[in-house]
Amino acid sequence: MKVCSFALFVLLFFCISCDNEEITYADCKIVFEGDTTTFKNIGEKRTFTISALKQKYADGIATDQWVTVSESGISVTIKSDEFKLTSSSAALFDISVEENQADTLVQASLLVSVLDGAVTKTEEIALKQSASEISYAYKIESEQNPFIIPKEGGEFFIPFTCQCKRTVNGKEKDWEYSDMKRLRYVAYVNSGLVRDAKGEQVRSHRFETKSTDKPGHYNLHIIAAGPFYLGENTNFEMYYTIRNQIFEGKEEIYLYQTFSQEQDPTIEASFPLPVSNSGPLNI
Repeated sequence: MKVCSFALFVLLFFCISCDNEEITYADCKIVFEGDTTTFKNIGEKRTFTISALKQKYADGIATDQWVTVSESGISVTIKSDEFKLTSSSAALFDISVEENQADTLVQASLLVSVLDGAVTKTEEIALKQSASEISYAYKIESEQNPFIIPKEGGEFFIPFTCQCKRTVNGKEKDWEYSDMKRLRYVAYVNSGLVRDAKGEQVRSHRFETKSTDKPGHYNLHIIAAGPFYLGENTNFEMYYTIRNQIFEGKEEIYLYQTFSQEQDPTIEASFPLPVSNSGPLNI
């Protein structure tokens, strides 16, 4: 009888101990399934699944048991203007991206957060989309070409327009009024300094390209000296061109603006001093 009583006491002791066992959860594993390799530049949609597991602790001691975190404890967000997230739940969702309209890599981040009681964890997953293959064709038209500068010189504005047609991944887009940030100018005059009517040397011609309030519409601003004389056998020569960048290989000239200006042989002749400058068009 005493043996039975002792066995019953031990059994009750262990049952009471189990009832009082403190169960907690810590640590977390996020299980992510899906293809995160670089997305195609033509755009695509992919499906992903996410689940999370939290580790069970008994009286502060880790067990080998992992418990599934409920969907309500998982959130998914995306940091991107290009990548879009659609989902029916946090555990199953789609990520899509339209065709890349630039010749640069698109990068984004997918944030997966777990908040389930004391269990918290956040992981960041990188997303990328390949750069597109883009070529550019330009059409630049001047309203007055050639431009005739009066003998007296002066200040002038020559309107011109720039249109661009892009070909993205082999597909041609429509012509659109465009900036000129991928282009450069070259300005040349064969008489950088001239003698004016007083016999003083002055700078002959200055160029500046100016934008307007309409996209793709510009003015070529010119300040021209005058009158002047380059000598009996020297014709005045000046041009302004817009072309592709030097590093792009074969030269493509989109605008070749020429000028003429009558000379005054009554003025002391100037020694022709060719001047040329060039640079990118950041407008």
